[in-house]
Amino acid sequence: MYKEDYGFAEEPLQINPAPRFLYMTPTLGAAMFCVMAGIKNRKRITVASGDAGTGKTTPIDALLKELGDKIKTTVERCSRILTGAWRAAVR
Repeated sequence: MYKEDYGFAEEPLQINPAPRFLYMTPTLGAAMFCVMAGIKNRKRITVASGDAGTGKTTPIDALLKELGDKIKTTVERCSRILTGAWRAAVR
């Protein structure tokens, strides 16, 4: 639909994250600034949390792509509801 109606070369809305389609809003920019500050300040854990579908994976993937091999990172994606100690830790 989008390809034909708008002349796009590829489908913009996909199931898998596509960092090349990232639109950096002021709110998202502020969140990414905080994540980057956590990485630069060598914090052991930096958390990006939010409801499903609110846009966490794509910006994190874009940030990691931008960092490349400059900084070593590990990403843990948790799609389950956090309970107990984890919930208390991320608040």
